[in-house]
Amino acid sequence: MSGGAGVIRMSSSCSGAAEMKAVFVIRPGMPHHALAAAGVAAGLDRHGIEVVTARDPDYTVDLIGADFAICWGWRIGRKLAPVLPTMVMERGYVGDRMSWTSIGWNGLNGHALFPPWRPTADAIRRRDLMRHHLKPWRTRPGGPAVIMGQVRGDIALESCPDYLDWLEETARELSTLGRVMFRPHPSDMSIPTPARAERLHGSLADALAMASHVVTWNSNSAVDAVLAGVPTTVMDRGSMAWQVSHHGGSTAVTPDREWWFAHLTMAQWSPEEIARGDFWPWHAPLLRSLRAAPSPAPESAHV
Repeated sequence: MSGGAGVIRMSSSCSGAAEMKAVFVIRPGMPHHALAAAGVAAGLDRHGIEVVTARDPDYTVDLIGADFAICWGWRIGRKLAPVLPTMVMERGYVGDRMSWTSIGWNGLNGHALFPPWRPTADAIRRRDLMRHHLKPWRTRPGGPAVIMGQVRGDIALESCPDYLDWLEETARELSTLGRVMFRPHPSDMSIPTPARAERLHGSLADALAMASHVVTWNSNSAVDAVLAGVPTTVMDRGSMAWQVSHHGGSTAVTPDREWWFAHLTMAQWSPEEIARGDFWPWHAPLLRSLRAAPSPAPESAHV
């Protein structure tokens, strides 16, 4: 990968500046980082923007004179955001997560800045094409509460002082109300089952089908649950389901999800859309705002 700096010309949709520079910082040995870099570089090239790549952690020189950075994942992004506005790419949220890429700025999931949904023809078409993923709210009287596990060490658990203790306490509280099931994350099957819960095997779809409600600290399964119409509790504001979930205990909430869902559909893009540069007209104004005033984004701008 090149470690040299490059000059990029910003499209007229973003800024009147004559020249800008973007750097995609990738982690060596991660093919999906390189794949994302190639896709976003192709898309930005259609807007007259050149993207150069740099290796983490040897990217300091490349950032000199740059106007924004791009990366895959928040482990790199958290080092870049204090220096430059940073476009963070990750897995998607609606449908097959591996087939979509989320694009936000200066944060991960609910802590990131995403394009606000606007009722343009393209946005309405995107929303309606994904609408089959949004199921009506439903109830499962007598069904178990399902705790969705996460991978220990997941960056989304940083706000949890002791994840295993939280699992034990949550299962204990839920068990006073009924049956409790614990579904471990497929990538951390060795995690112990809380004492007051039964271990749940099988697919995520099977778990959601039986659940009376879902509880998680901050797992993307919360989005799956809300989309499936299962009342959900999340404990961290960084969850993409924060606005449409409960935040403690077992109270079931079933708010209107239309606004949330519409915004969620603008948080992810297909590889083809990225390579065509379709995402950039929605993201260019966010870069403008971050460059003009790098203060925290308003709540209304978050999904």
